[in-house]
Amino acid sequence: QVTSDFFAANADQYGLDPSGLGEFRVLSEYMSAHTRVTHIALQQQHNGLDVVGAMANINLDNDGSVLMAGSSFVSGLQGTAPLTGGVTVSPQQAFATVAAGLGLTLTENVNVISENTTGQMEFALTGGGIASSAVQGELVYLPTYNGADLAWKVNFTGEDGIATNTVFVNAEENG
Repeated sequence: QVTSDFFAANADQYGLDPSGLGEFRVLSEYMSAHTRVTHIALQQQHNGLDVVGAMANINLDNDGSVLMAGSSFVSGLQGTAPLTGGVTVSPQQAFATVAAGLGLTLTENVNVISENTTGQMEFALTGGGIASSAVQGELVYLPTYNGADLAWKVNFTGEDGIATNTVFVNAEENG
């Protein structure tokens, strides 16, 4: 509660909407035994999905006072597309787009190993002949100048054993 109240009272200073933090999940919370300072890290969410790179942290003294805070939360997300009907690019299409963008050619069919269509919208795919293990991904919001767009976050390790960096693919054909 201290965290929400602090950021709501200082919304302008931290680039937040006047209503405060909005939707988030706690990434970590722990108290340093040596200093007795509580460190809290938050991940911004919108419509139940993570917003890429949008995190806040706050450090509280043992009396509950704020020692330090920081935020990279994205404001203006109210107008972004809700999940219903917003995703028009399948995980398989997203992986094919990543492969083509990296100059790789899929040599095998890409099949769904697992797919969670609620919550974080995660997936695992077969490697299509270019990945040495399952292709992992999830649906996220990627910040833009106008708010945020739905995107697939895709990660995989190539057949050569080299891991790709995280690649984002638009999850809306017209987005």
